[in-house]
Amino acid sequence: FSMAMCNPDELMVTYLSRWGLKHWANGVPMYDYPDTETTVAVVNECILLLIQLLTEVRPLVMKSSKEGFERTFKSEIIHALCFDTCSYAQIVNCIPEHITKHPSFDIYLEKYANYTSPVSLTDNGVFVLKEKYKDEIDPYYIGLSSSRRYDVEKNIRLNMANLKKMKYEDTFV
Repeated sequence: FSMAMCNPDELMVTYLSRWGLKHWANGVPMYDYPDTETTVAVVNECILLLIQLLTEVRPLVMKSSKEGFERTFKSEIIHALCFDTCSYAQIVNCIPEHITKHPSFDIYLEKYANYTSPVSLTDNGVFVLKEKYKDEIDPYYIGLSSSRRYDVEKNIRLNMANLKKMKYEDTFV
């Protein structure tokens, strides 16, 4: 709430100083942290959190708790599957337990993913995200780890390059 009410100039100064990026924000890439790698990592996390704060509008647009509940299920399942095929166990491992233990979880999983049955006794059945939900994948989703975020961004860019018939290097997220 306070982010929406304060002066944007003051917000950014306070925000960057809380991250310890005073020198970096003034164009001096060093002296905030002991080495360049640490500074780059902190800047990445700082910008990622800022993106998430400015783009996460789910609580602002939901009309009821049921709608918020459904949006949470949808985004968790979409980001668990992203561009991968996953077994049920893999999906359950990367989605918070309070969601996977809910009685409606399997219904929502069926709604957003296609299931392929195992071929042999040693295979597992796998789920893949339905094509129509791939546009809703957000590489800045708060539930993604940094390595997963990198893979998601790479796959989004590869899809964009294929769809638009352009070079991967010319794509962006």
